Amino acid sequence: MYSIMVLFMILAAVVYEEKNEVESTTVFGIFTLFLYVVLQMIVISHIFIKNNQFKLAVRSYPLNKLVYPFLIQKQLSEGDSVGAIITANQYETIAPDDEVTIQTLGLTHEILGRKKEALSYYKQICQLNIYCHPFWINKTASLINELYPQTEVLKYLKDRIEVYKNAGYLPNQLENQIESEIKKTCIDLINDKECYFLNIKELKYFFEPEANTVKKETNKLYKTKYTINKDTLNERLNYPIKKEKGVYRIMVLGDSLTYGKYINTDKNWTELLEDKLNKDFKCSNIKKFEVINLGVDGYDINYMVERYKARGEKYNPDLIIWPIRSFYRIDELITRKIKYLEEFNKEKLSEDKIWEKANNEIIDELGYETMRETQKKQLDQLSSEIFNKIVFINTGEINEYEKKILSPSSRIFGAIIPDNEYYPNTGVFNPQGHEAFSEEISNYLKSDLIASCEKTSE
Repeated sequence: MYSIMVLFMILAAVVYEEKNEVESTTVFGIFTLFLYVVLQMIVISHIFIKNNQFKLAVRSYPLNKLVYPFLIQKQLSEGDSVGAIITANQYETIAPDDEVTIQTLGLTHEILGRKKEALSYYKQICQLNIYCHPFWINKTASLINELYPQTEVLKYLKDRIEVYKNAGYLPNQLENQIESEIKKTCIDLINDKECYFLNIKELKYFFEPEANTVKKETNKLYKTKYTINKDTLNERLNYPIKKEKGVYRIMVLGDSLTYGKYINTDKNWTELLEDKLNKDFKCSNIKKFEVINLGVDGYDINYMVERYKARGEKYNPDLIIWPIRSFYRIDELITRKIKYLEEFNKEKLSEDKIWEKANNEIIDELGYETMRETQKKQLDQLSSEIFNKIVFINTGEINEYEKKILSPSSRIFGAIIPDNEYYPNTGVFNPQGHEAFSEEISNYLKSDLIASCEKTSE
């Protein structure tokens, strides 16, 4: 109808133009004929719509905006993705700034898996109408969350609140809805500037070794075989859940250093420690020591807490040993950042370099203080009963700042292994390092923790 009004105005101007030689009666005759044709096209188009003949409705009157959403929906239901895209483009051509048009195009592209295109349209909806429904804000935030780092979601949501406030329009209900979306996205508000996706129940990239498998790894420096037991632990044995009488059970947490990266399972320091304690330490009320290894290569503090809750707690350990590192590493954010960097890897960086870049960018974004606060929140998930069983092993990465992350009453034992007992540039022990570390921990346990038990005379 807008097109008819424009044509009418043009023809009216022609009639009243003094220099125009065309008779007004002739012009109005042409206009009447044109109007009759257009009205016929509109009527026919609506008849086709009522009969679900949407293609014919578009052909009979291409300017009828009402028909396009129906035609696109039908093409999508029939699996005609190409036709849907063509129709969507045509729809955008005739009504590029119409809110319903943009909504339809966004939904169409999302259904077809074209998420970046869908996102661009969803963003336009609230640009065209700052009072847009929260549904479109949530849709936009959800796609940003899938495609880009978490900080981009937060930036978008907080920008929406600022736009509403600047426009003098922010009803409490709407503000609460957006704030609720922020909290759903972030879960854990750390400070008034940022929040992060760190809810233990909603970890997206948490992983564990595959149960009952043997994994082999070969390099110039090592030839390794890991045996993963039925509970996904890098262990020689399957330990019973119920602790037998007279058993002193030690649980070991940690990352690649605990897991035993680049060393056969039976030569890992956790296995050597178990053997040393059972061979060298005698106690009348302890018949046997068990050292259960929960470590996994690549774990941060958050993942280790989750692994303990999922796998370790049921074993009811008497003592927990944790060579804790990774204070400035958050795997959930690193993995999300890596996916983003890999998509735009113009520098053609190696896998290790991309990981390093992702971690450095996150540290820059959050800052060391926020990183420490985040790690403390993860440790706080452990009950005081569990925490009191932990001995943190300092391999050289716990300084005064990191001690603040731990409880003031935390037991910390220093076990510094020389650099020549690590594999170069790996952060994990070579065979000599495993032997030395197990000896250090064994001596500490004998002298400090279990010294009060009644020793039997040999």
